[in-house]
Amino acid sequence: MGGLGFYGVLAAVLIGAFRVSHQMRTAGAMQKQREGRLRKLSDHARQLARETLKLTRLKATEQERRSAVAAEIEAQKRILRELRLKAAPLVVFDERKVMGDRLWRVAIERVPPGGGPVPWRSFLVWASSSDRALAKLRARYAQPERFLFGEPEERLQMPPSA
Repeated sequence: MGGLGFYGVLAAVLIGAFRVSHQMRTAGAMQKQREGRLRKLSDHARQLARETLKLTRLKATEQERRSAVAAEIEAQKRILRELRLKAAPLVVFDERKVMGDRLWRVAIERVPPGGGPVPWRSFLVWASSSDRALAKLRARYAQPERFLFGEPEERLQMPPSA
């Protein structure tokens, strides 16, 4: 009976050792699996960081390009506006001249409903001052929501007739 006890203890120790060994192998395999997942997640995070950096740089470049294009559009609009203003018909508004009157050129822009101002006509007006020239035109074109008046510009002489 004493031998059976020894062999029983020995069998119990061996079974316990086998179980511990099995658990250690399983834990090692799980650890390697976790390390593999962690490596994959780390690689994925690095890849996302590279893509994010690339997209951030691309966004900055596109914003610079958009700003440059917007500035170019504004410059072209200004040039077009100046060309339209120069091409606007010149109309003699008032041929009556009183002693002391000077000749003023006033540009008027039309404002179509739902749109921006468009150069329309330039008027030649005889008046004693720029304010008086504007007053004469405002009396004739009294709808401020439809017309914008430019700054009066003094002319030294009448333009040649066509």
